[in-house]
Formats: sequence, structure tokens, C-alpha cells
Amino acid sequence: MRVTLNKKAYDFAIQMIHEKKFDDKRGSGEVARAKPSNEQEEQFLKSHSWEEFGAWYLGAHYDRPENTRNRYEFPIGDFNVVHRSDLLEIQKRAHSDHYDDIAKAAQELVDLIDKKTKK
Repeated sequence: MRVTLNKKAYDFAIQMIHEKKFDDKRGSGEVARAKPSNEQEEQFLKSHSWEEFGAWYLGAHYDRPENTRNRYEFPIGDFNVVHRSDLLEIQKRAHSDHYDDIAKAAQELVDLIDKKTKK
């Protein structure tokens, strides 16, 4: 089955952006994604639930087993803040892979960040 939009992550990202918990760095460093390393994911899971973990990933493979890292795709940040650079990368990759719902959601989140920062 294909990856689909994780609505919980989308709603979580909107909440984080409204709370100004985002990084909107622009320019040459923007391509450097903030995706957590495997070690950071393991550390996060030691003190957080799988539901909290999943909230940081805009895509989910609902046909894959629950409570596994390979269920989630398209990280939106680093477990602290949402990263605009990650959202731009998600939009690009999701569009090229024909995951239109995910690409659209990523664009909406970028637009929301831009509105919050008036850029």
C-alpha cells in the first residue's frame, strides 16, 4: 500500500506552528534537512509513545505494523520544532512520487509558517 497523509501529524504541525515552534531558516542551509538520526529516534521513543513519535511524520504506511519506525515517512522536524526546510523537501519528494495529499499538506504548512513570519 502507498503512503498516505498522517492527519494527526498534519494537525500537530499546525498546532506547533501556531505556538511558534518552528524553524524557518532560508537560504543555502535550507537544503540541510533536520531529519532525526536513528539514535535520536531511539532516544525519543524511550520517553514518548508511538503516537507521539508518529506525530512527527507527515506520511504513514497504514498497512505496515503499528509501533514500528518503518510505518512512518516524511519527517517534519527534529522532535523539538517543525522545520520549514523539511516541509519543502517533503513537498518536492511527495509531488514527484505522486503523493498529492502529502505534497498539498506540506505546502499548506509552509504557507502557514510564511504567514506567521510575514515572509
